[in-house]
Amino acid sequence: MRERRLRAVLWDFDGTLVNSEPMWIEHEKQLLARYGVSWPEEQFKDQIGEPAATTAQRISESCRGLITAAQAYEELHARICERFAFGEIPFLPGARELLTDIRANWIPCGMYTASNKRIMTVVATAMPEFECIVDGDDVQRPKPDPEGYLQAMRRMGVTAEEVIIIEDSVPGADAASATGAVVLAVPLLGSPRPAPRRVLREGGLTGLDFAGLEKIWRGQW
Repeated sequence: MRERRLRAVLWDFDGTLVNSEPMWIEHEKQLLARYGVSWPEEQFKDQIGEPAATTAQRISESCRGLITAAQAYEELHARICERFAFGEIPFLPGARELLTDIRANWIPCGMYTASNKRIMTVVATAMPEFECIVDGDDVQRPKPDPEGYLQAMRRMGVTAEEVIIIEDSVPGADAASATGAVVLAVPLLGSPRPAPRRVLREGGLTGLDFAGLEKIWRGQW
């Protein structure tokens, strides 16, 4: 029987690899302040993870239509893209180090994220470590449907048995588990539940290297 090998690592983006939410909130506050509007901090927290178009519509309504939803959406994306293009990518603790160690062991990495193609085109240039990036514009059924992760596997020529997926959110971890792959869940704001071939690691990715990641993967088969 052929020995099972880990042939690829698939990542979620925001909340797993990076934490860009504070950047979005910063620019949302600046945009609102321009029109004399402020939101309670709880509102910013409650809308984390919602589509950017929904947030833009809320901003437009709060500003009494002085800025349209389309204008708010465009400005927010332009500012985030500019910061990413200049290399201002807020990696979560341990994530950059793990990514570097994985690539040093010649294991390809892929990504599936709900972020749109405009954002991820900039990220792809800033982060050439990723062989494949599937974004929200590439899928018809978003997380928790596994479509995006399955698409990434097809592009990379690997099967669910040959990868480990790193996720942080409930819908993301559920999408990853639905592929049949081993999943490493590193909760940031969400609380993924236990599931078959799913390992929960509190405290994020700090201190985890490729050898440790491969051990987690092997331990689930």
